[in-house]
Formats: sequence, structure tokens, C-alpha cells
Amino acid sequence: MPELHALAPNFFCLDLWDLTLWFSYKTCIAFEIDGAAYKSENIWTKTTAKHLNQIFAEEVPNQEFENRLAEFMVNRTIYNRKMNYVARDGK
Repeated sequence: MPELHALAPNFFCLDLWDLTLWFSYKTCIAFEIDGAAYKSENIWTKTTAKHLNQIFAEEVPNQEFENRLAEFMVNRTIYNRKMNYVARDGK
């Protein structure tokens, strides 16, 4: 079951089975999947920098972070669609 955790004012962690997402305000700043964790470099405020400092993850440039997260989400969507197809058709 997905769980949302308030870690501090404007700092949240969302657990979705094998995926964890961290948010500062409404922005995803880090994620962990299958034991690999990544966080964006800080391009925001001092408060977001404090949030990022509380996350143990590999820091990567923001564009790389966004690309990795998008790649994971696309792959996950394709996998889920394929599994739904298999489940319906039994193949």
C-alpha cells in the first residue's frame, strides 16, 4: 500500500512498493528503486538544499536526475502494460 510520510515542513517521502520518491514542496528531488538512489543537485532554495542533505543518495546533475526518473517511469509503464496484457490473455 502506498504511504506518504511528512518528514519536515514541506518535505515528504512517498513509498510506492519498490519505489521511493522524496519531495521538497511539490518537486520530486530524489528517488530510490531496486537499491539505487539518486538525488538532484540543488537548483532551488536553501530549504530544498536542507532537504537534499537529509537524503543518502548519489547526487547527479538535475538534467541527469530528471532523465533517470523519466526513463524509469517509462520503463515501468511499459512493463506494467505488458504484464496487464499477459494477465488478461494468459500468455
